[in-house]
Amino acid sequence: MNVSNVVYVSEQSWGFGPGGNETGILVFEMPASVAAELKDRGIDYLEELPKNTQEGWPCGR
Repeated sequence: MNVSNVVYVSEQSWGFGPGGNETGILVFEMPASVAAELKDRGIDYLEELPKNTQEGWPCGR
């Protein structure tokens, strides 16, 4: 989807080690071209995106 700019991050953690908890959200800026494609094509646009083959959660921060 060509997102690259993080516009909001909120992360919380409590506990540590096995059984510790973490939660969070990252909000990325959506390019205007992607928004236009979503508006025009709807869910088909999302279903045709290439699959993520990377492991883990690369967030580019």
